[in-house]
Amino acid sequence: MKPLNLFLLLTFVLFIIGFGITGILISIDSPNYLVVLAQIVMAWTPTAAFAIIHRRVNPGRSIWRYIADRFTAPIKLLPLLATIFIPVVATIIVWVGYSMVSGEAIFDLVAKLSVGSVLLMFLDSLIRGPLGEELGWRGYLQIELNKRFSLLKSSLIVGGIWGVWHLPLWFISGFQGVNLLLYIVFFMIGLVSFSVIIGYIYSRGGNLFYAILLHQMLNFSGRLLEMDELTVLGGSSAVYLLIALVISLIQSR
Repeated sequence: MKPLNLFLLLTFVLFIIGFGITGILISIDSPNYLVVLAQIVMAWTPTAAFAIIHRRVNPGRSIWRYIADRFTAPIKLLPLLATIFIPVVATIIVWVGYSMVSGEAIFDLVAKLSVGSVLLMFLDSLIRGPLGEELGWRGYLQIELNKRFSLLKSSLIVGGIWGVWHLPLWFISGFQGVNLLLYIVFFMIGLVSFSVIIGYIYSRGGNLFYAILLHQMLNFSGRLLEMDELTVLGGSSAVYLLIALVISLIQSR
C-alpha cells in the first residue's frame, strides 16, 4: 500500500479504535482522567499514523528532524496576525450579530470564566486538537497533495478528509433529525473553508506553527461563547466560507 493511502487508513482506524475505547471507559464509569487521556490519544492519531509510515516516506531521516524542519521557517508578522485575527474576528461577528438579532445583552453571551479557567481551556484545546493533528494534516498530508494538485485543490481535499475524520463525533453531538443534518452541513462547510485558509497561510509562511495556531484559535475562540452551538457553528462557517472564497479568487489570479 502506498504511504499516503496507509496514512489515511491508519488515521481513521486508530481514531475509531480510540473512539470505541473512550466510549467503553465512559460506559463503565471510569475516572475522568482516563476518559480525558483517551480523548487526547484520539486527537493525536494523525501524528501517530504519520509516525508509523514515516520511515517509508523518509528513509534514513529521523522523525524528529522531519518535525524540526516543519518549524524552521522564520515567523513573519503578517501571517502571524492573520492566524490570530481571522478566527477571533469570525467569533466576534457571530457574537455581535447574534446579540443584535436576538436582543440579548452582548456580555450575557460570554462564558463566565476565571483567568485560570481560560488558561486551562486554552491548554485543553491545544492538546486535544491542533498539537496532535496538524503534523499529520498539514505537516504531511497537505505537503504530499501539493505535489499532485494545486494548493487550492489540495486544501479542499485535506479539509474534506479532516471533516469526515470527525464523523463518529457527529453522532454524539446531541443533535437529531434536521438539526443533526444542519450540524453536519455547517461543520463540513466550516472545516473545508478553514482548511483553505490554513493551506494558504501555511504556504505563505512555511512554518507549521501557523497551522497549529489557526486550528487552536478556531477551537478555543468558539468555546468562550455561551450561545447555541448550532448558531455559532452556522455563523462561523458562513464567515469562513466568505474568507475562503476570497482566498480562492486570489489564488486563481
